[in-house]
Amino acid sequence: MKMALALGVFLTLFLLEPLSVESRQGQRESQEPTPRFGIEVDYVEVNALVTDVDGNFISDLALEDFEIYEDGELQEIAGFTAIDIPVERPRPVSFENEVDPDVCSNRRASEGRVYVIVLDVNHTEARRSESVRRGARELIQQWMGTNDMAAVVHTGGKADASQEFTSSKRLLLAAIDRFVGRKLRSATLVKQDQRAAQLAGPNKSPPPPYDLWALERVERAQNSLGMLKEVSEGLAHIHGRRKAVVYFGEGIDYNIYDVFENNEATSIIDSTQRTLGEATRANVAIYTIDPRGLALASEGFAAVPGGASNVSALQAELAISQDSLRVLAEETGGFAIINQNDFTPGLARIVEENSRYYLLGYYPTNSNRDGKYRKLEVRVDRLDVEVRARRGYLGPGKGEKRELAEVDVPEGSSPELNRLVQSPLPVPGIEMWATASVFRVVENQSVVPLVVEMDIDRFRFEEREGKLHDNVEFSAIAVDYQGDVEAGVRRDFQLSVLPRGYRLMAQSGFRVMTALELPSGKYQIRIVASEAGAGQGGSLFYDVEIPEYGESDLVMTPLVVTSAIESSIPIYGIEEDKQKAILLPTTRRTFSRQDRLVVLAEIYPPVTSGSEPPKLEITTTIKATDEQEVFNHTEERGGEEAIEPGEGITHKVEIPLADLPPGDYLLEMKARDRSKEIDVTRKVVIEIF
Repeated sequence: MKMALALGVFLTLFLLEPLSVESRQGQRESQEPTPRFGIEVDYVEVNALVTDVDGNFISDLALEDFEIYEDGELQEIAGFTAIDIPVERPRPVSFENEVDPDVCSNRRASEGRVYVIVLDVNHTEARRSESVRRGARELIQQWMGTNDMAAVVHTGGKADASQEFTSSKRLLLAAIDRFVGRKLRSATLVKQDQRAAQLAGPNKSPPPPYDLWALERVERAQNSLGMLKEVSEGLAHIHGRRKAVVYFGEGIDYNIYDVFENNEATSIIDSTQRTLGEATRANVAIYTIDPRGLALASEGFAAVPGGASNVSALQAELAISQDSLRVLAEETGGFAIINQNDFTPGLARIVEENSRYYLLGYYPTNSNRDGKYRKLEVRVDRLDVEVRARRGYLGPGKGEKRELAEVDVPEGSSPELNRLVQSPLPVPGIEMWATASVFRVVENQSVVPLVVEMDIDRFRFEEREGKLHDNVEFSAIAVDYQGDVEAGVRRDFQLSVLPRGYRLMAQSGFRVMTALELPSGKYQIRIVASEAGAGQGGSLFYDVEIPEYGESDLVMTPLVVTSAIESSIPIYGIEEDKQKAILLPTTRRTFSRQDRLVVLAEIYPPVTSGSEPPKLEITTTIKATDEQEVFNHTEERGGEEAIEPGEGITHKVEIPLADLPPGDYLLEMKARDRSKEIDVTRKVVIEIF
C-alpha cells in the first residue's frame, strides 16, 4: 500500500538517477537485534515449564521467582526471558488446495518454534508406517504455524528422503510421505520359528534357538541413537529458544537388561548415554511417540504361537522398547506418548510446551572442564506448582570446542559471511525476500535466476561528497541433501546514492540478482548478506528442485511473476547474470489494480524421437477465493511450430488488473499435451489492492 501511494512521486526521480535499488511494499516492523549463535560453550540455557495443579501454564513469574541448582549448588541466573509464541495460521485464503509460497523471507526467522521430526525406519514395523505418517502429517498440517521451522530426518535409507529446515509444508509432507518402516522381526518370534523348524526336523537334540538378527539389531539401535545424537549436535548451535525433537518409532528392541545373553547391551547403554548427554548439553527436548498405540495391548498377543512363555517374552520386549522411549523423553525435558491411539492431545501438548515457557541462563560456578554429568534442578518460589526442566547436562570437556559441519563458502568470503552461512537456521537482522525461477540449459542442467530484496532499515550509510555510501557483501550457495556445495557465488555491492534515491530506498529497499547453474536434484540455497556500515547481517534458506527432463514427462518451470511497474525498477547485479534470465521476477505478490501483471514460464515437451510434434494447450487463469474465474487466456502452441528436441516453449501472458476487485486470487498456468494426454500445472497466490 505504502509503495503504491508513493510510486507516482518517486518513480520519475528514481529513473533519473543511476541507482541499483528497487521498492518493497508494506510497512516494516522493527526487529530485535540479530542473535549471536556463537555463545560460549560454558553458558547453560534451561527451559522451564511451570504449571499449576490443573496443568495450566503460569505466565506471571519474574526472575526473582526462580532458582537454579547445579549439583545442589545455587547458581546466579544471568539470563531470563518469558516466551509466549502464538500459533500463527496462514491468512484465510479459501482455495481448494493450499499453495506453497514461492517467495521466502527471514523477516520472522527468530519468532517461531523449531521442530526436528525423526522418523525411525529401523524401529517401526512396515504395517505401522501409515500410523507414523499420519501422526507426523498432523503435526505439520494442524499444528505448525507460519512462523515455525521444521526438518524431517529418516534413520537409515537415502539422505534425500529427509528434508532440511524449511517452513514449506509441501516439502515437509513430501519427506514424511517417503517414510516406510522396516523393523526386524521380533527376537522372540525368530526363536519360535527356529523351534518350529527343529520340531519338524530329524535332529532329536537340536541346539537352543537364538536371535539370528542380533548383530543387525545392535547396528540398527546404534544407527538410530547416533542419528538423535547428530541432530542434537546440530541444534546445539541454536540459542535463545526451545528446540524440540519429535521422534516417531517403537523404541530400541534389544534387551539391555540381560548383559549375559546379549553381549552388546553395554554398548547400547553407552550409546544411549552419549545421545542423552548431547541432547541435554544442547538443551534439546525429545518427545517420543509410539505408533503401536493400544493395538498390542488390545490384541493381548492372542495370535502368538508358542503359548504363555512367548506371550510373556513379547510383553517383556514391548516393555523394554517403551522404557527406551520414556528415558529419551524424560531425561531431556520432553515426554513420551505411549499406549495412545489418538496422537492429537499429545501433539497439542508438544506445541503448547514449545510455545509458552521460561528461558533461563547462567554461567556455572563449576568451571572444571571434565566432561562429567551435572544434575540440574529448577525451583519456583510459589506453592502448588510443577516445574519441568531437563534433569541435567553433560559438562564441557577439556579443550572442547563445539563446531558445526561447515559448508564451503566462495573464495574471498569474510568471516561474518561465513558465520551466516554456517547457521543451521535462517538469521534475522537484514530483512530479505527471495524468489527463484528455473530454466533449462542443456540436458539435465538448469540455470536458476535468483532475485533477493533487502530492507535497508539496519544499514548505516556514510555521506561523502553529496552522496550516501555503503557496502554489502552477498552470497548464494546451493547445498544438496548430502550437505555438499554444488554451486555458489559471491558479490560485493558498492551502494552510492543521492539523497532522493536514499529516500526511495528507505521506503522500498534494494534488489539483487544473481544466477546459479545446477544439475537435476533438490537443493537448499543459502542466501546471506552482510552490510559494512552498521555491521549487520542476515540469511534465509530457499528450497529449489531442478527437474529431470525425461522422455515421458511434460515439465513446466516455476512461474516468473512481475508487473509493468516492477519491471521498471532496476536490479543490482552483473550483466552476465541478468542475461541468463528470460524475465526477472519480483518477490512481491501484492499488486495494485493500476498495474499490469506479467507471467512467464517455459514448458518442455517430452523428448521422443520420431513422434509427431507436440500440441500444447496452455491456459492461464485467475480465480477468486469463491473459485469464480475472473481471467482466462488460452493459447495453442506446438503442432506446426518448430520445437527442437530438448528445447522448451517460452510462454508469456500479460494480465490487466483494473477490473479485479481487491482481494486474494489464485494465479494458475496449465499446459496440456493433447497428443499424449498429459498435463502440468503451476500455481501462485497473489493479492490485489
